[in-house]
Amino acid sequence: MDFFRSLAQKVTAATSQAMDWMTKRVETCKAGNVLLEDGGDTAMSIMIAKRTARDAISEEEGLLKNLTRTASKYEDAADKLSRAMQSPCPAGVTGSVDFQTSAQVYADRAAAMKEAALFLERGIPAAKASAPSASAIEEDAMMLAAVKGGEAKLMDEVHKGLGSAAEGIKKMSEVACQSCRGREAAIGGA
Repeated sequence: MDFFRSLAQKVTAATSQAMDWMTKRVETCKAGNVLLEDGGDTAMSIMIAKRTARDAISEEEGLLKNLTRTASKYEDAADKLSRAMQSPCPAGVTGSVDFQTSAQVYADRAAAMKEAALFLERGIPAAKASAPSASAIEEDAMMLAAVKGGEAKLMDEVHKGLGSAAEGIKKMSEVACQSCRGREAAIGGA
């Protein structure tokens, strides 16, 4: 009996903690929405600016990883082409006369990419340190601003698409009417 009572108490405590967390989370989200509503276009612009800055930093880190990965692929290609030149090429293989030039170009590209990555990496700590600060409320406001901005962009695209569709339907209707008039004229004149 104590086991079930203990289990029930643990479940009740866990549920209570989850509900408290959820209540705080909802309140924070509501406060983010109020920030955007009360702050109007200015608050929206600021939240979008903060989010854009953070996105840029994040994307730069991804870019550096991709740049480093691409440099490694160029190095690998240069190495494989250099090794391929050491053996006679079988009949039917084309382009082997260019292997040496290609290998050098790829080695140079790899070196340039590594150098660029090292140069850019040095600025990451400063970029991270200068990232705009944000409270939990602002974090939610940034997310909401991005969603609202996306909705606006989506609606613009939908309206453009509807306008294009309406224009297309109008043209089709005109062509159909002209075709019908042409048939009527042909039938009436016959």
